[in-house]
Amino acid sequence: DLSNEDISKLMFTQNVDANYLNYPLALHRLLYLFPEYHQMFYFEVNEHITQDYLSTLRTLSTDLDIRLVLDDTNQMDTAIHHSLLDLTDWIKIDFHATIALEKMLERGERTQILTYFERYTSKCKSLVIVLEGLGEASPLKDFLIGSWRNPTRLYYQSRERIPLPPWDTRF
Repeated sequence: DLSNEDISKLMFTQNVDANYLNYPLALHRLLYLFPEYHQMFYFEVNEHITQDYLSTLRTLSTDLDIRLVLDDTNQMDTAIHHSLLDLTDWIKIDFHATIALEKMLERGERTQILTYFERYTSKCKSLVIVLEGLGEASPLKDFLIGSWRNPTRLYYQSRERIPLPPWDTRF
């Protein structure tokens, strides 16, 4: 009986591309046909989004109650990035920024790293920031584990994963 156990929910991200934004009826139908997607999916907006789509994203987020992830925010246009912060449930920082943060740590700029993230998190609703490309054994990871006191959760995606074999090797 697992009814009293706290079991993590499986979450997915789905890229929000021009097809969704130019033809929002497709997204509306998807969510109508599969209502569980509201709980399982976050819709990922990447760094290539343009100003033209901001009102569409805002309307879709409100009307369809979709949850957004901003991907590679360090490469995103600053005005677009800032205008979507109030709608964002997750923020992903790409591996280039993670490398820059690792270099800052090597130079002893610990306070600047914490100040950057605290300022960043104060402007958004997101309670999750994902650092892409952070190693399993990383001084930056160790530093953040020991120093982070903000309620925003920091996660990482390792660049050290062993590749999975092709799906057909067992046949």
